[in-house]
Amino acid sequence: MSLATVLKLKSQPQVWLAELTEHCEVTSEHWLAALTTDEKDRYARFKSPIKAQQFLMARILCRYALSQNFGHALSFWEMAPEGTTNLINNNYKLSLNISHSGRYVCCVFLQHGEVGIDIEQISKRRDYMALAEQYFSPAEVEHLQNFTGKEQELLFYRMWTTKEAYLKTDQSGVTGGLSRVGLLACENGYRVQQKHGELPCSFYAIDVEGYCLTVAYRSRHSHEQPAVFKASINKEITHYDYSNKIECYLNSH
Repeated sequence: MSLATVLKLKSQPQVWLAELTEHCEVTSEHWLAALTTDEKDRYARFKSPIKAQQFLMARILCRYALSQNFGHALSFWEMAPEGTTNLINNNYKLSLNISHSGRYVCCVFLQHGEVGIDIEQISKRRDYMALAEQYFSPAEVEHLQNFTGKEQELLFYRMWTTKEAYLKTDQSGVTGGLSRVGLLACENGYRVQQKHGELPCSFYAIDVEGYCLTVAYRSRHSHEQPAVFKASINKEITHYDYSNKIECYLNSH
């Protein structure tokens, strides 16, 4: 995918994801120069190597994606060390959000709109029904109980990531908990119960084996399906079009 091709996509949301590999671990020091001083300090405080790597590579991926679209060096982009919607020099009126889980990092951005993204690794050791009973409404739990096995497990993760992605479109983020988002059962599965007068939110699921990835966005200027790119991070970064992995359209209104 050429830079010229990517540049045509500013009017639609862009989703970028990368898998963390042993090459990322070897080249981590190589990428630190692109971070701000505050980010470097935060990186150094991580006790968990995987958390440190997620933090660093998510921010490198974001910078790379933005630079592919707007032509600046990676170090041009200033990101605060805390939070996931934290672009400081936001001269392009961008909404930006990042997420990471397990071996994957991802980000989404859009001009003149609001975006959210959440990725969760599907874990066999997680008691997802216990989490549902703690964080979902009784009606949502009842809806989930209509399914069994793999179908129930995937639906739980889709509901969870939908709630998180939706909340992240709001600048307040996930503060206050997932219960702030109500999912209503409907013929096609479920839909988000939005506030009166709120700009409609569109949702997309992206197929990543062993993970659940959901993107949410709202915009007055664009209702297009997101463009999706997968990157490979070594001492240099390459990427390719991953848009054929958008597996379902969840809801729009």
